[in-house]
Amino acid sequence: MMSEEEFEERKTTTITKSGLSIELSRTSKGAYKWTIQINLPSLDEDELLGRLERIDRELRKRFLGQRVEGKRKEAVEEEKPLKTIPLQVKWRGKKPKLLGRIAIYEDKTSLEPINPLRIKDGAIGWLIGFVEGKFGKDKLDVEKTVSGERFSKIIIHAKLSDKDLYDLRRKASWSFEKASSREAERS
Repeated sequence: MMSEEEFEERKTTTITKSGLSIELSRTSKGAYKWTIQINLPSLDEDELLGRLERIDRELRKRFLGQRVEGKRKEAVEEEKPLKTIPLQVKWRGKKPKLLGRIAIYEDKTSLEPINPLRIKDGAIGWLIGFVEGKFGKDKLDVEKTVSGERFSKIIIHAKLSDKDLYDLRRKASWSFEKASSREAERS
């Protein structure tokens, strides 16, 4: 048996914008319901979930009158690097393109792309192999995103010489540039 509400007239509005679709329905009794669909394959899982939570929170606040507070971020003090070196590519006649950075800490060094890159990309696999071969597998950590398909940092637990930093800068810039250009081609 169907409820009375299923027979009642509804007013439905659909909002669509580049990979995002929200279908908002209002029943004759004034109740709101919505469906959110996000189709952005270029975003990683964390970013998708963050957007979905933000949109849902705003809809609940606006249409249901709920007092919704955002997630409270714990006060975790992040370690500040002693020095950073930009990873960039320079082309003749064009501005340099920033791809990431090398962050130098007291007892470690990290390679950090601007946006998380696919681990399975050939250039990134080559870079990880180079770092493992040069500094040892035991001194290497790869910080992955929640999905496990991308990385946000490659951490080397060693103090590096200026020559090693110079070499690492060239190789990481090349790898990040290749991987990010392939990402752009896929989108």
